[in-house]
Amino acid sequence: MTGQRYTERQIISAQNALAGRSEMAGQPLTPAESALMALFHGGAERSPKMLAKLKEVSIKTVYLHIRHIKEKLGVDSLSEAVNKIFPETES
Repeated sequence: MTGQRYTERQIISAQNALAGRSEMAGQPLTPAESALMALFHGGAERSPKMLAKLKEVSIKTVYLHIRHIKEKLGVDSLSEAVNKIFPETES
């Protein structure tokens, strides 16, 4: 019986998954993801559907950006992501 061969990337990906880390963790946000975060930070409560209309993209694209943002920042919610990117400054 021969075993399956894995690439180094597949092994690292599996190790990261087991450790609860995303391959995207620590990567910079893309311009589209940054623009989406700016809209979320803009104040008014915005739904993914509203953001899709504002950005003229599909709602699936918005959800994909949201998932990538959370993975890259290592957070569980968009409010955590906003707080991480735009921390409140104390005066």
